[in-house]
Amino acid sequence: RFDDTNPTKENQEFIDNIRENVEFMGYTPWKVTHSSDNFDQLHQYAIQLIKQGDAFVCSETAEEMRKNRSEGIPSKDRDRSV
Repeated sequence: RFDDTNPTKENQEFIDNIRENVEFMGYTPWKVTHSSDNFDQLHQYAIQLIKQGDAFVCSETAEEMRKNRSEGIPSKDRDRSV
């Protein structure tokens, strides 16, 4: 599976090199997929987890999240609904 979730960091050269290396090692993939092939299903799983109370969407910056975690402060978004 190739990760194509961040187009700014992807390069066809990387994909070509991986394929060449796999072939060089004597392997032939039976299926080649991309992360984006599963986005719809992953989105449905995320909604299900949020509805079950097992996940939430957090709007904090990485810095805010780091600070709050170190101080044991829960995210302000923890009880946000879908």
